Parts: sequence; structure tokens; C-alpha cells
Amino acid sequence: MRRRTTSSSGSSSRSREELVSDAEVPYLHGGVIAALLDTAADYAVAAQLGHGVPTIDMRVDFLKAVGREPLVATARVVKLGRSVAIADAEARNEQGELIAVGRVLFSTR
Repeated sequence: MRRRTTSSSGSSSRSREELVSDAEVPYLHGGVIAALLDTAADYAVAAQLGHGVPTIDMRVDFLKAVGREPLVATARVVKLGRSVAIADAEARNEQGELIAVGRVLFSTR
């Protein structure tokens, strides 16, 4: 994975066969996409705090199915508070098509 340490962050992922939901219908499992969004959002918050933070809650909207193609996730911090932080993340394929969006809530204590 590739990570940037600024107030926004990015991660990328290449698919592996064991991450595909069904060998006959080769779609990437949604949990893999959610984990990529969570990682990008965590790094966006961690870049501002100087340390990683645990996820409290996460919502993901899957907008398009994706096969074995590489994905890139980017995230930005929406709120950085004393007890919680919120970051928005999105995953895109190599053509720039939006695959999924997520909002992640972290504990900053």
C-alpha cells in the first residue's frame, strides 16, 4: 500500500485471488474495499495527530462493482476533536471511476 502523510492521505491496493468473492463471478469482496477506505482515513487522522487511532464506527456506500483491477483510496479529515475525529474516504479505479465512499469515526483519546 502507498501512504501519504498529510492532512489527507491515500492508499492503493491490488487484488489477490483469495480476495475475490466468487471465482466464477470475479468481484472484489466489499470488506476489502471497506478496509482500504478505513486505512486511508486512519492515515489522514494519524498524520495530524502523530499516531494511529482506533475506528469507532464506519459507513460505506458501494457505488460500483469492481473486479481484479487496482484501486486507489484517498481520505481527508472532516473534524479533529479532543475525543473523536471524522474522516471521509473514497475509492477509485485506475480510470478514475468512483467505486465506494465512506465516512469513518475514530477515537482520539
